[in-house]
Amino acid sequence: SDALDGIQTIQVKADLYTVNELHLEPVSGVCDEIVTVAVRLKNTEEVSAVQFALDLPEELEFIPGSEQAATSSHKANGTYKDGRLTMMVYSLSDAALACGDTELLSFKIRLKGESGVYDLTPSDVRIGNMQLENVCSAFYGTKVSISSPLMVYDDSLWLGNVDMTVGTTVSYTVQSAGSSALVIDKISFMDDRFEVMTTLPLEIGKGNKGTVQIKMKPSAEEGDLSAMMNIYSNDPETKMAAVNLKG
Repeated sequence: SDALDGIQTIQVKADLYTVNELHLEPVSGVCDEIVTVAVRLKNTEEVSAVQFALDLPEELEFIPGSEQAATSSHKANGTYKDGRLTMMVYSLSDAALACGDTELLSFKIRLKGESGVYDLTPSDVRIGNMQLENVCSAFYGTKVSISSPLMVYDDSLWLGNVDMTVGTTVSYTVQSAGSSALVIDKISFMDDRFEVMTTLPLEIGKGNKGTVQIKMKPSAEEGDLSAMMNIYSNDPETKMAAVNLKG
C-alpha cells in the first residue's frame, strides 16, 4: 500500500451455511443373503433426530427389528408398509448427535432378486437440529448389487446299456454360469437303486463345471430303465432341477 495513504481497510463478507447430509453406504451380496445397510450422518451442527423414507424394490426385503442406532443415546425405529420403509432416529432425553461424519444407524435387508443393481434412494429426509428445525442440506442414495448363481444342466442322462446284475457308476456334469458360486446342497432319487457318491454340498465356482458321481446298485430287474433325479441348489431360478435317468 501507499505509505502516504495511511492504513488501508478491506471489508470481507461471507455467507455462512451448515452442512447436514445423509449418506447411504454401498451394499453388495449374493441372492438370498441378508446384508447390512449402513447410514451415515455428516453434520456441522448438533442434531436431535433424523427421519427418512425408502421405497424398496421387490428384490429387497426389510428385516423387521434389524434397525439399530449407532449411539446408545438414540433409538432407531423402522416401519414398513406397502413397499415403503420409514426410518427414524431419535432420543428420549433430547440428547444431541455431535458434529462429525459418523454412522447414524444400520438395518438389514434380504437380497431376493437375481443378478442386478438396485437403487436405494431416500426421500422425505428430515434432519432436525436442537430447535427441531429441518436443517438437511443434502442426501445421497446408494446402489445394492446382487450376484446370483445359475446352474446350466441337461434334463436327461443316458446311462447306456447296463448289466443290471452288476450295476454301474456314471458321471453327471453341471456348469456354474452365474455371477456367484453354485452350491449343490442335495440330490435325491425317485428310485432307491440310485445313490450319490460325491460328497455334498458341492460348491462350483462361477464359470466352472462340476461333476457328480452317480451309482446304480445291482438289481435283478431287466428291461428299460427310467428314474428321476432331483438336484437342489442355490440357483434362485431353479431351486430344484429334475433330471431323467434313462438306460
